Amino acid sequence: ERIMKAQAYAKADDSNNNFYSKQKKTLEINPRHPLVKKLLEKVEGLEGLDDEAAVENTKDLAKVLVDTARIRSGFALQDSAAFASRIEKMLRLGVGVGLDEAVEEEPDYTDPEETKDDTEEVDADEEEEEDEEEAKEEEEKEQQLDKHQKKR
Repeated sequence: ERIMKAQAYAKADDSNNNFYSKQKKTLEINPRHPLVKKLLEKVEGLEGLDDEAAVENTKDLAKVLVDTARIRSGFALQDSAAFASRIEKMLRLGVGVGLDEAVEEEPDYTDPEETKDDTEEVDADEEEEEDEEEAKEEEEKEQQLDKHQKKR
């Protein structure tokens, strides 16, 4: 499917592309695979139980198994956000992080003096006047230094 979509010579509205992409796909399950065996044990162990969380986790495992098979076969996922959500849930359960545990807020790394300087209002005219005064003072100092050197 992905190869057909990527073909450089394929036409956008080619009926062959639509025909082949709309065909039903066959998912073959290997009953001897250890994941499939363990998933079957989980499903059989849930029969007669009213543990909704365990049922939901088992459904998520089965969906992840099917989605990873699709990805390996080169098919696009219909709902990648749901797939990512299930993967995150599995990772949280595997690592021991609570499903309702929130992400910490980003710490504030700003320097208090920087924010103080940023919020300080500066009058452009006053700043310009100060710069002119400093320049005049420097000029006067240079003139005095020149006069002093000439006297020697």
